[in-house]
Order: sequence, then C-alpha cells, then structure tokens
Amino acid sequence: MLKTPAPEQTALEMVTLDSLVPKDHLLRKIDAVIDFSIHSSPGRGAL
Repeated sequence: MLKTPAPEQTALEMVTLDSLVPKDHLLRKIDAVIDFSIHSSPGRGAL
C-alpha cells in the first residue's frame, strides 16, 4: 500500500517586529526618549 504524498506548503508570509508591536506600546515610547547609542554592539564574534 502506498501513502498519498503530504501536501506542500506554498504560502509565505513576511512579518516584521514593527508590525507586531502596537504603535502606543510602552517600549516604543521608551525607545523614542532614551539614546541607546552609548551601548556597544552585541559583543565579540565567535572564536
């Protein structure tokens, strides 16, 4: 007995973090007021 092949997924959805966080969210307000440029990049690369 042969199995029927599983259907392939053909839909693709592009999602950004900006679209997930509401415009009036507290973190957006904090980001607009505080200057985070004093912090360095995430760190050293892997060895």
